[in-house]
Amino acid sequence: MSAGGPIPDENVTFVQHALPGLRNGPYELTVSHRVTETLGAPMSRTYRFAVRGDRFRLSRLDMIQSFFPAIGAGKFDTALPHVVLRSPTFPWSRSPNAQARVAGSSEPDQPTWLAILLLDADDIASHQGASISARDGTIADLFAPAGTISYFGASQDPLKLDPGDTMDQPIRIVELPLKLFWQVAPTLDDLKLLAHVRRVAFVNRTRMPGVNDVGEPEGDFAVVFGNRLPAHGRVSTVHLVSLEGLAGVLPTGPDSTPPPAHAGDGAKTIRLAALSSWSFASMGESATFTDALKRLNADGLPTLHLPDAGTNPQVKDALAMGFVPLSHRLRDGGKTVSWYRGPLAPYAVDDGRLRTPVNSADEALLLDPTSGMLDTSYAAAWTLGRMLALQDKAFSTALYGWRQGSLQKVAANVETNILESCFGDRIRNAAAPTSALGSASVSALAPEHLMLGALLSLGQRRRE
Repeated sequence: MSAGGPIPDENVTFVQHALPGLRNGPYELTVSHRVTETLGAPMSRTYRFAVRGDRFRLSRLDMIQSFFPAIGAGKFDTALPHVVLRSPTFPWSRSPNAQARVAGSSEPDQPTWLAILLLDADDIASHQGASISARDGTIADLFAPAGTISYFGASQDPLKLDPGDTMDQPIRIVELPLKLFWQVAPTLDDLKLLAHVRRVAFVNRTRMPGVNDVGEPEGDFAVVFGNRLPAHGRVSTVHLVSLEGLAGVLPTGPDSTPPPAHAGDGAKTIRLAALSSWSFASMGESATFTDALKRLNADGLPTLHLPDAGTNPQVKDALAMGFVPLSHRLRDGGKTVSWYRGPLAPYAVDDGRLRTPVNSADEALLLDPTSGMLDTSYAAAWTLGRMLALQDKAFSTALYGWRQGSLQKVAANVETNILESCFGDRIRNAAAPTSALGSASVSALAPEHLMLGALLSLGQRRRE
């Protein structure tokens, strides 16, 4: 990637499948023409051609862009092995069904003819003489003898081969007991889900002088997945095999159910062409969250807590539940030690001791009667929630407006009540006609009117 330039944004589009116009294999095309004005036979001509493609081996070394897990060792027991292919249509260039040549775009989802078989030593422990490794062979070996199932029968008929293939062409072969094959192989419905296309493109690509690319592959790639997870602590061998025309031999359910047509063939073996093979070891410490927590604690408990070397059972129980003792500065300046725990707890929490609504952090402090210490967990959560709310500009602005409006309403109601209680009668009398009042009454109200004006002025200033 070019130094100094912006990191390109990678856009990945997932496509369920990319069907070729014609699947690999031989074809026969007949063209006929008939003139209705004559009684002669129609004119016709037949052409034979073949769509060539890899069948029992990969002719190009660069057909596989990458595979995972890579050869070596690592933490792989949570990753399905898969292969990335440069040709986006290759997983659908053939079919596991015996009769499937033309693939129209309107057809339903198509199963791939490729499968990733994952095997380890435990798989063949109960099958004497079986091997998880591929061996060298030729295409002639795929014409299986009695007791072995493969792509062809025992009769070595060269017409069953694709144009360009020969009997002595070298290939790699995997041979498994049929019972073991049913345990590890995908079903036909699985094959519809174990391959897809990824369309990778980069945007905001900035090239520096002399730099032609960002160093990452882009374009359309086919990805074929396996259906089994590697076993932890085992060496696994993976084979990319051809299942062309073998749909009738595949298991029919996730419980290794054999197909009805082969229910009595458990003693047989199946011979497959391995297009690629590699091995890896799933070693190292488990990366699950529970195992990671257990490694943090000397006692192996699946909770994150401080170690306890004391003899106080209350303290030991509190630490095992995730509490930690922290310094606590009180409002009056005093100092103490209080319990605190985070929001996640590995047990049911009884919050009946907390009374809502909570108007301050101090109201959320709880007393632990077993140790005489305060529990600050809820108080800390209340303070954190308050700070996060006030940090939100929209919320804090709305809260300030609501608070100011409420204060103004309260102040106005208080002022109205004071004026009503002190001057209600006289104000109502002052509103009567002037002729009904004597000069002494008007003179006596003058100081109270001055006080009324002062109170109204004070109320206005409070509202402002």
